[in-house]
Amino acid sequence: MTFPGCDADSFVAKEQIADYFAAYAKTFNAPIKTGVEVFSAERLNGRPGFRVETSLGVIEAQRIVAATGPFQRPVIPAIAPQDSAVQQIHSAHYFNPQQLPEGGVLVVGAGSSGVQIADELRRAGRAVWLSVGAHDRPPRRYRQRDFCWWLGVLGLWDAAANQPGKEHVTIAVSGARGGHTVDFRQLAHQGITLVGQTHGFTEGKAVFRAIWRTTFVSATPPIWRCSTPRMSISLATGCRCRKSRKRAFSCPTPIA
Repeated sequence: MTFPGCDADSFVAKEQIADYFAAYAKTFNAPIKTGVEVFSAERLNGRPGFRVETSLGVIEAQRIVAATGPFQRPVIPAIAPQDSAVQQIHSAHYFNPQQLPEGGVLVVGAGSSGVQIADELRRAGRAVWLSVGAHDRPPRRYRQRDFCWWLGVLGLWDAAANQPGKEHVTIAVSGARGGHTVDFRQLAHQGITLVGQTHGFTEGKAVFRAIWRTTFVSATPPIWRCSTPRMSISLATGCRCRKSRKRAFSCPTPIA
């Protein structure tokens, strides 16, 4: 069933996605039940099939498809400060800049969600620090095809494991404003302060240790510290940054 009224690589509102799924289910009258929690699933004794215990009772099925995905529960890193004075919010619970108090914001994590949140906060007039670790920087589109299409062609959607050395490498692409390539140099040029990978928080300060894989920094950058008298972390902060070394961060590649 094709998606009506739009190009295959375009971005549509969540309401249209929900309508598409509802229409698809009606094409074969699927007996869909929503809001059901599954407690356990086990094979039937002596015959094929499964016994599934749910919040609506027991269901027997010949086949089970586990399609829950890995993102139901936000993962909070152990380095997050245990300080009630520091307002923190996970990207799973972020909706707009108005959720955060006045002041600057530190965004920890530069994957697709992190860079889109950082960009939105900057557009809302906030001072933004973006903590960047190891990452790849693919184009949103290549040869008139969307990035996600290439992932399928190259078999990366079905890869059982990451390539050696890429276990913790994030990929940043954006679907905002119709989809565009994320360029960290451009973010810096627009006013976002790029700092290294977040190493921890101690005595009211955030410590950043950069591990760069991008083209605009070739040498190992310094450790940065960030004073945080009051701080909201998206995973966000009101903070003033100072360097632990005297070398200033710069972007050697000019941005037009």
